[in-house]
Amino acid sequence: MSFCDCHDDYVDSGTFDLANVRVYRAFQVFYEGGQQPMPGQTSDTPIIDRFKAFYADGVTSGVYPEIGATLVTLPADPKQGVQCANYDEDDANTLSISDYRVYRAFQVFHEGGRQPMTGQNLDTPIMDRFLAFYADGVSSGVYPEIGATVKHLPVLQTDTKVITLAGIINRCIQLEDKLWVSFTGNDHFSDWFEMSTTELDGYTKFKIISEDYNKDLQTWMNSRTTNLQGIMMTASPTKPSASSLTETQQQKTYNSEFVSFNCDGVFNNNHGTNENQINLRVQAYNNQNAPSIKKYGSEGSEHGYLAEEKPWAGSNMVYRTTTFSSIVRDDSGKNTVDIDYMYFIKETNEEAKIKFSEFSNSSCSVFPQE
Repeated sequence: MSFCDCHDDYVDSGTFDLANVRVYRAFQVFYEGGQQPMPGQTSDTPIIDRFKAFYADGVTSGVYPEIGATLVTLPADPKQGVQCANYDEDDANTLSISDYRVYRAFQVFHEGGRQPMTGQNLDTPIMDRFLAFYADGVSSGVYPEIGATVKHLPVLQTDTKVITLAGIINRCIQLEDKLWVSFTGNDHFSDWFEMSTTELDGYTKFKIISEDYNKDLQTWMNSRTTNLQGIMMTASPTKPSASSLTETQQQKTYNSEFVSFNCDGVFNNNHGTNENQINLRVQAYNNQNAPSIKKYGSEGSEHGYLAEEKPWAGSNMVYRTTTFSSIVRDDSGKNTVDIDYMYFIKETNEEAKIKFSEFSNSSCSVFPQE
């Protein structure tokens, strides 16, 4: 587990203070309630704005005191694979009341200098000292039972280590990246699906390996009037969020160890139309389940699919096609959107299928610069 992409200082105070505790408590209630929009908002309203309105409403009604600081970020959502704020690391991947109890008590423990309890000394592991501190609070009636096993403790932006039940670990553990793909059309954005690669046929095929992805795509498309006109790929150890990409995931869009279209700072689409470009092809099916090659070309970082408020904002580039050429939902009764594989070609030569292992996965190698 890596904690690189999150921390538990929501007001950027550099410590665990009362303002942070207030944020965590209210966000846990907000999170548990499904993060519903307030009046005048929609589900597209950024979550931090929805929470601010939720908290302001709580202040007005007397439920919450003023935070007392400027809110900068929110507790990490474990459902998106980021576990910082999920201290019991429960299988349900939720921010529960037990997590809040840990945060609240750790703020006091941290503020008090994390002093040893009776029978302990400074050599006693910090997790053991905290658990003994909490148990003492339960005995004296200060704290209720946590109700879960504490797996790790809160972490600050400046921390290089994380206190866990198993010991102290590096905060940033380099996990192995996986390749992910997502689709868009008519301003709707799909979930992310994991991919694998194979070169058994002499060129690199990119296959979606997420279980039931084809059923999920059909269900998703059935509720929207859309074709799959845009395709995005990125690399990440964990599944990206369907609502936004982390800065690292943005940087790895079409620019990772799996496939890189960054040639000395110039991305694929900037070489000129079909000149030294790598174009995308998708072996899929038409709406009557007949095999069909779908053709996609690259667009730059200014394309509307990557606009600031969109889930793919900050990406390097995107592959897109017209409605006529795009992947479509199934109307034959099969009820799945099947994609056999994707591959890339040089310029518009349909026979020049690229085997990326021969080119260090880079467009610089595919089209050597003079």
